[in-house]
Amino acid sequence: MAMFNLMLGLRRLGHEPLLVASEPTNAYSNFFHRLSAAGVKTHFFKASSGLTHWTRLASSLLANLRRYEIDLAHLHLPKEAAFIHGVLRMHGRPVVSTFEGDPFLEILHGASLERGLVVRMGSHCMARADAVVACSRWLAKRLSRTLRVEVSAIPNPIDAERFLSIGEWRDGVKLVVALARLVPVKGIDVLIRAARRVVSEYRETRFVVAGDGPLKQEYTRMIMKYGLRDVFSLAGFSSTPERLLSESYMLVMPSLYEPFGMPAAEAGASMRPVVASNTGGLAEIVVDGENGLLARPGDPADLADKIVWLLENEDAAREMGRRGRRRVLENYMPTSVAERYVETYRRVLANSR
Repeated sequence: MAMFNLMLGLRRLGHEPLLVASEPTNAYSNFFHRLSAAGVKTHFFKASSGLTHWTRLASSLLANLRRYEIDLAHLHLPKEAAFIHGVLRMHGRPVVSTFEGDPFLEILHGASLERGLVVRMGSHCMARADAVVACSRWLAKRLSRTLRVEVSAIPNPIDAERFLSIGEWRDGVKLVVALARLVPVKGIDVLIRAARRVVSEYRETRFVVAGDGPLKQEYTRMIMKYGLRDVFSLAGFSSTPERLLSESYMLVMPSLYEPFGMPAAEAGASMRPVVASNTGGLAEIVVDGENGLLARPGDPADLADKIVWLLENEDAAREMGRRGRRRVLENYMPTSVAERYVETYRRVLANSR
């Protein structure tokens, strides 16, 4: 999504970005239709598995290097970088790379040996780019130590136009929303435990988690065990988070690790306060006491305290939502983030001549 939003921002600034990627799944096809409607050139190749996939990616890149007058390549994912960084260098194209997570930390969370080796190789390829960027100051500092190169920080842009039309919360059911994959690092088990305490004090509160993942059955059992079946819903993947946020009272992000935290910025655009773990890039999006509250990671009691405080203080929650929107307008709009990348592109191009 960060790449999608950056493409929109670059196009709105009058540039001509080209996206080379595998064919989008149905869940994401609407986003790529919007790119085409905005005038962004796209080149999709048929998705496959194993070495065939990477061969097709490299072939597509070569074809487009010949077809278009491409000045610079921008890599976003270590796996892709492992297979195409050399192709770009052989053809004399300067490279900018963006890390949207700590690949070395993420390898520890269940990656296969093969995937781990590819990601590690790709990460070192990305570190050899002409400019290396991370999506938060926290991640930039961490990667600077790990990769031993200079890493600058540029935040991810959000698809703001989907959220800025949402008005303030009005009286009604207080819906607590989480937008997260059902994997351990997102901390949804912590939220379920916190919800047990919250609904004991505020019986009308409802919780909805939008996202899929391998822990769905385990979390469903937890919900049943704690007697939360009627108040806590696992709604599955949603391609329209703006609808949920428009109905919400607040967003909660109980992540144990989060390099950026796009849902927190989307909630800010929607004028919703955020309760988030004090970890990684989240602590840069959510300023404690200004546009939300920060909780100790992995601590359901502290998370419940923060949720309860916002439920009790409606005026403060609304004001935090207003401040959240101001922060988004100042920091995470596609055009303003694209402007920062254009500065990086120009510097790299000047140095490569």
